[in-house]
Amino acid sequence: MDRLNHSEQPDSEDQDKPKDKEQRILTERCQNFLRRTVPFSKAGEAIRARVENAIADGSDDLITEIAKELPTVENPRLDLFDDVHLTDHEKEVVFGYQNLSCVQITKGCSHQCEMCDRVDQPLTSMPLVMIGKIGEEIEKSKIPVEKVWDDWSTHIENITGTNLNKIDLNWFKEQVDKGFTEDAILLIRTIEKEFSGQEISKYFDQPEGKVPPVPIDRNDPRRTFQFLRHYYPLSPYTFRRELNIFNDSDPFDWRDTSLRHENGQIADLGDAFRMIATPLRPVFISTAGWQEGDQLGPIAAKKIVELCNEQPYLLSDIRISISPSEGLARKDLNQYREHMKNVILAFQGLPLNIVFRLDEDGSPEHREFEELVRAPLIKYVNELKLTSGMDEQHQAYYYRVQTGSVSHWKEHDDNPKYEEDADPGACMGGVHIWPDGGVAIQKGSHHKRPDKGSRPQRTELELYPLAV
Repeated sequence: MDRLNHSEQPDSEDQDKPKDKEQRILTERCQNFLRRTVPFSKAGEAIRARVENAIADGSDDLITEIAKELPTVENPRLDLFDDVHLTDHEKEVVFGYQNLSCVQITKGCSHQCEMCDRVDQPLTSMPLVMIGKIGEEIEKSKIPVEKVWDDWSTHIENITGTNLNKIDLNWFKEQVDKGFTEDAILLIRTIEKEFSGQEISKYFDQPEGKVPPVPIDRNDPRRTFQFLRHYYPLSPYTFRRELNIFNDSDPFDWRDTSLRHENGQIADLGDAFRMIATPLRPVFISTAGWQEGDQLGPIAAKKIVELCNEQPYLLSDIRISISPSEGLARKDLNQYREHMKNVILAFQGLPLNIVFRLDEDGSPEHREFEELVRAPLIKYVNELKLTSGMDEQHQAYYYRVQTGSVSHWKEHDDNPKYEEDADPGACMGGVHIWPDGGVAIQKGSHHKRPDKGSRPQRTELELYPLAV
């Protein structure tokens, strides 16, 4: 498991001659391969012996030859590493569509927010090879899901004549504009009636008790589709389940120095996102932004934006948390505001949920934060909506701003609002995979929030026998 070092940045202009720099990169590639962040396969073991011999020999020619066969971010050569050490049944439990909730790619956090009760701990990250292996299992897990979807969509088409695979965001927009056609209402009522008797119902974890009829709300059609999205499989789009990649951590802290780009640059969050995000399991990102001066953050953001412009279904949402208790904010609010403007701008065009996390107690400190940070950033976001053409009410991707207060729940039972406060740590029921490959389970589900105070509990399952 990689220790994170934010002082380690992308290579700047090198003093090496081009040939010397290339040789240094190839040598480092060999050395990094021997770090073995995930157990080797038989093919990997065979190459490992050759790499050791090349390094021991010190021959540039041997190193150059063998380095061309070794993994890079562009060609990770996952065949050189073992598949996860789980039985088929265990894979169903861990990677099942209804089960996997979180692949936590980092542990610890660089932001040092005062409101967080996390004990100081070193930043560590899940190796990119392990993320790639998890991505392979997620891809395999969609095979039975696709079969169930095909059966369901065929069944509905036989009754209504509507092909669910042709329902997309444009269809939703059209129905919102028209206030529902008769065909749409027939489709919705047929889905309600047929759902419980079909295999697909096992894949939709509905709340306890009977779900009320879908409200056909012509005054607010989006309410109808939000209801459908939560409870019924109307289209492949509504069939998706988001995958979290954080838990008391910030994914933009992630990097991997053991598997680098062909040019020697460190792997960043954009590279991890590419390996794990799928249309069926779109990634949800929650971040307080990258650290000021971190060159990898903007690079990763640019990659994510480019990927999602090509394949919008890879992303569920990006939540940006803004708080007066964040480390940089405590030092300089003006500097913090300008930094967060850059973070927001980097994601322009993607669905952003900007959350201001502060207590509304009217103190001088909070009034200052309102004047210097919150109000200017809301103005900035609204200007971005207009200048980017994303101010239409039903645009597929738009900015929205939410305000919320800090939870006092954790370890603050002397607080009079203790029982009223939400516990944001009890929010991801299901299976969690930790950065070292350990598997944990938190009670709860997609529709049933875990009880207050509950946290993922480690099981005996591990993706690999040795923690990395």
